Amino acid sequence: KTTCSRRRTAMAGGNTMSQYLQRVEATLEDEDFASDAEKHELFVNNVLEEIVQSSDLYRLSGDLNCSRVLEKLLEFTNAQQILQLWAMAAPNLATMLKHRCASHVAQALLLRTSLLLRRDASAGLVDEAAEEEEEEEAEEEEEETAATVAAADAADAAEAAEDADSAGEAASIAPPVAARGSSSGRLPMVKSSSAAPVPL
Repeated sequence: KTTCSRRRTAMAGGNTMSQYLQRVEATLEDEDFASDAEKHELFVNNVLEEIVQSSDLYRLSGDLNCSRVLEKLLEFTNAQQILQLWAMAAPNLATMLKHRCASHVAQALLLRTSLLLRRDASAGLVDEAAEEEEEEEAEEEEEETAATVAAADAADAAEAAEDADSAGEAASIAPPVAARGSSSGRLPMVKSSSAAPVPL
C-alpha cells in the first residue's frame, strides 16, 4: 500500500507539474510577454523555483509535453539561470543525452549556453575596441595640444626676435648726441672780430 501510495503521489505531482508547464507554455507564446524583456528574468526565475521544488529535471525532460516547454523556456534564460539548470541536469546528464525526449532538452541547454558565451565574448571584444578607440582619441588630443603649444612658443619667439631687430634698426639711425656745452641744441654764439675805426 505504501508503494502504491507513493506512486499515486508521484503521478499526481507529475500531472500537476505538467499542467503548470502547460500554463507556462501559454505565457511563453504570448506576444506581449515575448516582446517585454524585463518580464523574462522574473518569470523564468519563478518557473525554475517550481522545477527545483520538483527536484527532478530529468523526469520532466523525459515527458514529451514538458520537454517541449523546457526547450522554449531555455530561449529566455540568462547566464545565471543557465548555470542553475546545469546544476540540476548534471547528475543525470549522461542519461538525458540518451533519452528520446530529454536529449532535446540537453541539446537546447548546450545551444543556449554556447549562444550566451558567444554574446559575452562579443561584448568583451566590443568593450576592448571601445577602450582602444578612447585611448587613440586621447593620444591624438595630447598630440594636438603639444603641437598647439609648440606653435604658440615658436610664434612668441619669432615676435621677440622681430622686436629685437626693430630696436636695433632704430638705434642705428638715431641722430648723434650734441657736443658738450650745447645740450640745449642751440648753435654757439660767434663773437665779431671787427674793431672800431681809428681816427686820423
